[in-house]
Amino acid sequence: MFSKFAQEIRNLSPTGPTKQELQAFLLEDSGKTRVYYAPFDWINAEARLIVVGITPGEDSMLKAFRAAASALLSGQTLEEASKQGR
Repeated sequence: MFSKFAQEIRNLSPTGPTKQELQAFLLEDSGKTRVYYAPFDWINAEARLIVVGITPGEDSMLKAFRAAASALLSGQTLEEASKQGR
């Protein structure tokens, strides 16, 4: 999904994403619960260990967006930039 949202990530505020900018990443809103895309979808196909856990919190999501946006703005490829959010 990173490539689908790459342009929106590239356009984030330097200190963002702001609450308004996050709306571009809203996948589902059931009233009580909102689900947002966050750039955590890169998979290391050579990994020998898999860690399964709960979804990351807001702080982790915001850091991942900032890292991915910075990578895209510095000219990294989508593949390289998608690794930054992990």
